[in-house]
Amino acid sequence: MDAELIAYLDGRFRESADQIQSFREETLRRFEQVDARFEQADARFEQVDDSLEQAAKTARHILVMLEDLCDEVHLAAEGLMGVSERLERHEREGTLTFETIKGWLEPFFNSVEARSRELDARSVQLDVPIKDLDNRVGILESWMARQGKDVMDALAQMLARHRAKSPLPSE
Repeated sequence: MDAELIAYLDGRFRESADQIQSFREETLRRFEQVDARFEQADARFEQVDDSLEQAAKTARHILVMLEDLCDEVHLAAEGLMGVSERLERHEREGTLTFETIKGWLEPFFNSVEARSRELDARSVQLDVPIKDLDNRVGILESWMARQGKDVMDALAQMLARHRAKSPLPSE
């Protein structure tokens, strides 16, 4: 082979070798860039994993708190139901007590009214002295004062006077 051809081929081989070397360097540089990008992606995935782990912990904590809150709400509801039941029972007992007291006092009011009429009739027949008339007027005035009062107030006052005089009968 001729020296020129050999020089030419050597030049071409050198050029090819240089090109291959530059391609290798370029490929290596690009692979290093890809590796750096993969490392960045791995770091981001670790951050995302950490964030997801933290979110999972927070979600578990919130669920525990919600369960506690549900328990507290159930306890409060049960307490409210107990209070409502006691209030209804006291309401029934109070109604029964007032009805009982009213039953005790009605005959008393009726007898007082009948006695007042009887005393009026007697005083007219007997021509009672003024002192007796003053007593009768006092009785009538107190009766008139009670007429303007609430029935429950009058019952409460009469019950108080009755209790002061004698104890209540056993039921």
